[in-house]
Amino acid sequence: MNKFPLLWIAMLATMLACKPEIRTEAELYQWINDPENGFVQTRKVNDLSITVKYLPAAFLAYKEGRNMPRATQKERDSLLNYYSHSRTFLMTIKPEVASGASGDVIYQGIGNYQEYQQRVMQLNFHLGEYLSLHAGKQLFVPSLSTMENTYGVTELRNFYLVFSDTDAHTSLLTENELDFTFQDEIFNTGISHFVFQKKKIEALPKMTELTTPTAL
Repeated sequence: MNKFPLLWIAMLATMLACKPEIRTEAELYQWINDPENGFVQTRKVNDLSITVKYLPAAFLAYKEGRNMPRATQKERDSLLNYYSHSRTFLMTIKPEVASGASGDVIYQGIGNYQEYQQRVMQLNFHLGEYLSLHAGKQLFVPSLSTMENTYGVTELRNFYLVFSDTDAHTSLLTENELDFTFQDEIFNTGISHFVFQKKKIEALPKMTELTTPTAL
């Protein structure tokens, strides 16, 4: 009897059984922050470091569902479906330590109080004017732009950006490449592109019941 087909079947079963799963938020954090997995990219321009991170729908749905302990599976599935119709990114801007820069990034290049007020207004209310997402031949602008309030405790600033479309078949969801573009006229770092591959950001391992909350 030829043993090779049986050996091949056994190897295939082993490979399928070893398919990675994410069981904790810490594991998810580690996966998303590994550049090899395609969820995060960083550009260093002058004295600034700009990082853009793709936040998968499954994680966003889980975070919201965590505050709904009595939610039914149908309600949880509805959350996942809601987030699956948009693309969410976290953009972080901070001083580039390697260049010797330090201090609250919001003051970077600021010469007076008027310039400070203008920058605060730009970051809080007009950041979306400098951001876009190219998916194929379509161009999307943020439907939501939020700056995280750090109360001056950290040197960095986090911005949550959501790009959405009502058409479930739009290129936003189907295009193989997503080009997140920051045309920076706030810190004057020029134009930065962060290109994400659909096949990578959709290759997130299966998420089982997550434990141990971890901030992104």
